Amino acid sequence: MNYFFRFLCLFGLTLVLFSCKNDPKNETGVEPLKENAKPDKKVLTEKEKKRITSIMTKTMSTIELKSFASFIVTTGLADKLLNEEGPFTIIAPSNDAFSKVDAQEMKSWLNPSNREQLIKLVKNHIVSGNLTSATLVQNIKAANGSYKIVSLSGSSYIASLDGTNIIITDSKGVKAVIGKSDIIGSNGILHVLDTVLDKD
Repeated sequence: MNYFFRFLCLFGLTLVLFSCKNDPKNETGVEPLKENAKPDKKVLTEKEKKRITSIMTKTMSTIELKSFASFIVTTGLADKLLNEEGPFTIIAPSNDAFSKVDAQEMKSWLNPSNREQLIKLVKNHIVSGNLTSATLVQNIKAANGSYKIVSLSGSSYIASLDGTNIIITDSKGVKAVIGKSDIIGSNGILHVLDTVLDKD
């Protein structure tokens, strides 16, 4: 009987030790992550998806538009271009376009007391609607070569063709050529200009 009792105790002890050895929990009692386990991916809402692919995000991620993107942020218009349905067409001056602007004028735009002037400058380059390059060409031809567009600031421009180039002419006769075009966002479209329009 004594032998049986000792055997029973030994068996019980072995069972306990074996189960502890194979317990996946560590000393803290928390089960460790498996070696190949991947963290759960966050599921984005529709609103978050639209923000990530918005016309504002596209502007900020276009290297040629670093200056213009910073102006949008400075004026507080970024939220509009991130969240509103639009659609918007942005005809954005490139970094090279801004490099042609007089240094004093650039400094003036960045002066906090001239914020309204900077807002107007940015709005000069935003149009309501979804104007792809194909739509612009079609509208130019339908308007006998001169298609009028109006920016959010109220400035009027004439879109025309010079060979295969789309030209935007402002109220002072300054002409800008659309270079990189048809950068599509969830709430609009983006074109890059080689010249700043209606800057005065």
